[in-house]
Amino acid sequence: MTDELHLLADALTADYVNGRWKPEATEEHRARILSAQASTDAGLDGLAAGGVLSTESIEQMLRPHPELSSWRLAPVLRAYPDGSPDAQALVRELLDAIAVAGFPLLPPRTLRYVEAPARHDGDAVSIFLGGGITGCPNW
Repeated sequence: MTDELHLLADALTADYVNGRWKPEATEEHRARILSAQASTDAGLDGLAAGGVLSTESIEQMLRPHPELSSWRLAPVLRAYPDGSPDAQALVRELLDAIAVAGFPLLPPRTLRYVEAPARHDGDAVSIFLGGGITGCPNW
């Protein structure tokens, strides 16, 4: 069964990735704070690298603010503590993406497309976006 957090995080992530939603400036700023607070190595990759997003950090992010009612991140963060580990991981990845995107001075990342059966031979972060279908060669 898909939990509330998973549904909220999926929708918000899809909107963010497809350019249908951009966090407000204060929302983006607080996402950066959450990412930095959760960092295991004092860098911006903390959430994705296993950092912890604490209930206290979330409560601090959601403290009263005049624009809180318009923040799309607010319902996601409210649902975070009760969400499944997979849904929580999706939220952490979204917050990290927002945090990194908020720093225009960072060098652009070079993306490389690798299609099976070619091998990924780099040490950069990789994402697997597909899978085998009956009758295909063994990857």
